Order: sequence, then C-alpha cells, then structure tokens
Amino acid sequence: MLDRRFKKVKVDGKLIMGKSASIVATSSAGVETTLDMTELAALNDIAAADLAKIDSITNGTAAADKAVVLNASKGISTITSATITTLTSTTVNATNVDAGASGTAGSIDIFPATAANGKIVITATDAGGAYNTTITNAAMAASRTVTIPDPGAAASFVMTEGTQTINGAKTFGSDITLGAGTTLNVDSAAVSATGNDTTQSATVTKYAGTITTGALTTAANADTSVVLTLTGVAAGDLVLITLAGGTNTVSVRVHSAIATTNTITVTLRNGVLVTTALNGTVAFHYVCMKQ
Repeated sequence: MLDRRFKKVKVDGKLIMGKSASIVATSSAGVETTLDMTELAALNDIAAADLAKIDSITNGTAAADKAVVLNASKGISTITSATITTLTSTTVNATNVDAGASGTAGSIDIFPATAANGKIVITATDAGGAYNTTITNAAMAASRTVTIPDPGAAASFVMTEGTQTINGAKTFGSDITLGAGTTLNVDSAAVSATGNDTTQSATVTKYAGTITTGALTTAANADTSVVLTLTGVAAGDLVLITLAGGTNTVSVRVHSAIATTNTITVTLRNGVLVTTALNGTVAFHYVCMKQ
C-alpha cells in the first residue's frame, strides 16, 4: 500500500494491476474520478511518446496532436475537417457543408421516416466553367411548406427567366398575366354593349371575356362596330374573336378586330343574305394578347 503523501510513482518496468483494479483521481475540490480496467483497455498499445496526446486536454475543443474529449453538452469545436463514411444525425449546424470536392462528385441524401421508401438526392452537374448555382429562398411572411408534385416523368421547373416549354394540361386557379401588365381572365363576367346599328360600345377591364351587343337591325351588307375600351391595349396587340351566339338568327361574321391605344374595335358584318337585316343581339368572345 502506498502512502497518500506520495505525489508521484515511478515505474521502470511493468505496473501489474488485477482485473478489478481501477485508478482513482481526486480533484482539488475533492471530487473523485474513477478509471476502471475496461476504460484503461481503450488506451491499450498506446506508445509512450503518444501519452502527450491525452495530456492537457480541453474538454470540447479539438487541438493538434491531442486526444478529443466531449464537453458537458457532448460537443466538440474547432475540428478543421473529417472524413465520415456514414453520418447519422438529427441536427447539423454548420456554415459550410461540402458534399464531395473539386474534381470529386458528391451528393446529399435525405431519407423519409419510413424505411426503404425513397429519398431526396441532391447532386451537381458540370457547368460550363467555374460557375456556382446558388439555391436560396425569398423572405417569407410566415412558415411555408413547399411541395414538389409528381410530374409523371422527368421534368424541369418553370423559372421566371429564359425560354421554356410547358407540356401537359395545366389548371390555373387565378388570372394569367400575359406580357407587361396584362391579365387573361377566362372566367370574367359577360359585358353588355350599348348603342345603335352603326356603333356599339362597352368598357372592359380584362384581356379576355364575352361581349353581347344590344338588339341589332343592321341591314344586309352593312357593318356594326363594337368599340371596347380597355386600358393598356396598344396598336399592334393581337386580338382574337369567336362568335358566341346571341338572339340574332341571321348569319353574321366578324369582319375585323383592331387594337389601338386603350381601344379594341370589332367590326361585325351582315353580308351573307343581301336582303335580310339582323334581328337581335350578337355575342362574341374576345382575347387580347400583348405583342
């Protein structure tokens, strides 16, 4: 038995300890720490020159040529790099996470809660040079969940810039914007025009809709101009017209549809039966697209 007054024990040969032996260290505060044989086995075959690696360790901080000991929160800081074959974690806090390296491809796999039920794989494709692709988010006004729908085949996102082709039927839940400041609203309410056999007029606010004239008695081979006031229309804009019925039973056709500043003029012609006048209202659909 050694006297507790001894500060050091020097052993030139072997120090043999029994199976149940342990090393007890007492701190200046009187707190004892015990290192048993199982824990000592973790240091098996350590070279004498390497003993310095477990000397003067700061718990929770990685230092060159030192062993690593977790801090009270099970954390380690100042690790420069690490190569890990498989990393399983619930939370990763980092300012720079690299998957792969320059010249070495990498990917990030994100797994769902159910085993063997697919995953999200994020990979990179060679660019035309040293060009980075940065994915970021806009400033959200609240928490959002962004869902990627199943497109049914390999597909690409529609972006705000660049020429793209959109395939398949698409359902729009709100107005469609065409060009600068124009809106296509295929669900706009019908608008009634008023006037006489020569000129009918109406004010519309959408770039698509249905117009119904007043009752017409336009003579054979004569025209009725329907003038639509639509703010934003300019000369050269494309206007499409299709007849949509009405109470008139005499054949009528669309002679022209011309866009000028804030105005669309649609000319209806009774030119089929040379002796019969129109006998009621005429309805037509219109669509205007900015050029």
